Amino acid sequence: MLAYCCVRPVGFDRRRRPSGEGKRSCSWRVWGAFNQGFYNLFLGIIALIGVGLVIGGQPEAGVALCLAGTGSMTAAALVLFVSSPRLRSSAIKQGTLPLLAVLGLIIALLI
Repeated sequence: MLAYCCVRPVGFDRRRRPSGEGKRSCSWRVWGAFNQGFYNLFLGIIALIGVGLVIGGQPEAGVALCLAGTGSMTAAALVLFVSSPRLRSSAIKQGTLPLLAVLGLIIALLI
């Protein structure tokens, strides 16, 4: 995590640091990234448990968990896309696979 804080862009001038930038904001960004990573991991686990339930013969509960996990991931990517034009590329990368999973589940339920 130290490397996350210590990496500076090319041409970075320490004297012209934006207000609020410092050790406190850096530690907050590290904590936020750490927290977000685990949040996404747990959503993925929920979706995988859903797949296991579908395979194990409980399709209703399995599909519900799959939709909860992948739907939450898709919604988070949509919020990122709408709220931050600078991060739209990341939002597209983050949300493409969960969106495809949601669409696939919906199509499978309709068939």
